[in-house]
Amino acid sequence: MSFNEINNLVVPQGYNGLRKLKSLDLSGVGVRDGSKLLQSIGSFSSLNSLYLSSNNFTETVTITTQELHNFTNMEYLKLDDSPLHISLLQSIASIFPLLKNLSMIGCEVNGVIRGQDFPHSKSLEHLDMEFMRIALNTSFLQIISESMSSLKYLSLSYYTLGINSSETLNQGLCSLVHLQELYIASNDLRGSLPWCMANMTSLRILDVSSNQLTGSISSSPLVHLTSIEELYLSNNHFQIPISLEPLFNHSRLKRLWAYNNEIKAEITESHSLTAPNFQLQSLLLSSGYGDGVTFPKFLYHQHDLEDVHL
Repeated sequence: MSFNEINNLVVPQGYNGLRKLKSLDLSGVGVRDGSKLLQSIGSFSSLNSLYLSSNNFTETVTITTQELHNFTNMEYLKLDDSPLHISLLQSIASIFPLLKNLSMIGCEVNGVIRGQDFPHSKSLEHLDMEFMRIALNTSFLQIISESMSSLKYLSLSYYTLGINSSETLNQGLCSLVHLQELYIASNDLRGSLPWCMANMTSLRILDVSSNQLTGSISSSPLVHLTSIEELYLSNNHFQIPISLEPLFNHSRLKRLWAYNNEIKAEITESHSLTAPNFQLQSLLLSSGYGDGVTFPKFLYHQHDLEDVHL
C-alpha cells in the first residue's frame, strides 16, 4: 500500500481478518498519527515484516490501557490504569514481539525513547533506520544492544549518532554478536574504530565510509574480522598499506572500497604471506598516494577481478 494518499488507516474494532498477514508496507502513505496507525494494525497478529519508511509521525504515541488489551501479543509490556506515552519504536516493539523485519528509513519520530523498561524484541533480525531523524534522551545504541540482541542487519547510515566519536560504537553496539551486516556511513564519526569490534566475528558486510575515522588498519579490529565479504572504508583518514597485507587472512573478502584514505608505501618487502587468501572482485584504492608507493604486488595473484580503480 506504499506511497498512496492514505492519511488515516482504520481497522474496525474486533476485526478478525488478515490473521495470516506476514508483511505490511505502509511506506510514504502520509499517516501522521502513529497512535491510530498502531491501533489499526495491532490486530495483525502474524506480522513479521513492517515497512514504515518515509513517514513523518506525530510527536507522541498515546495508547490507552483498553486499546492495549485489544492487541494479541502483549507479553512484554506492563499495563496500568493510565495512558502510556511512549515512542513509536517502543510501541512497535511492544505490540509485535514476533516482528523480524522493521524498516523506518527516512522517518521523523520526535518522541522520547527511554532505555528503562524498553520492551525486548527478541525476534527482530533486520532494522533499517537510514536517514532517520529522531530525538534521543539516552544512548540509542545501548537500547538496541540490550533489547534487540538477535539483530543480524542494522543500518544507521546518514544518521546522527550523537557525540561524533567512534567511542559511540562502544555504547552497546559491540555486544551485537549475531550482527552480519552493519552500515554506519556518513555519521561524522571521529577517532579510531573501537577494539571491541574485534568480537563481532559474524560480520559479513561493514560500511563505515564517509566519516572522519583514523588509524592504521594494521593495528585495528579489522584485522580480526576474517568473515568479512564486503568492506567499505572510503572517505576516511585510515592508513592503509598498499600491499593490503593486514587483510591477507580474509579469505572471504570479495569487495574492498577504500578510496580517499592515506595509502602508505611498504616499509619492508618481506611479507608473512606471499599471496593473500582472498580473491577480490572489486577493488577501489584511488587516492593521493605519496612518494615511494609501488604497484601492489598482491594484484598478481587476483583472478576474479571485475572492477579496479587505482
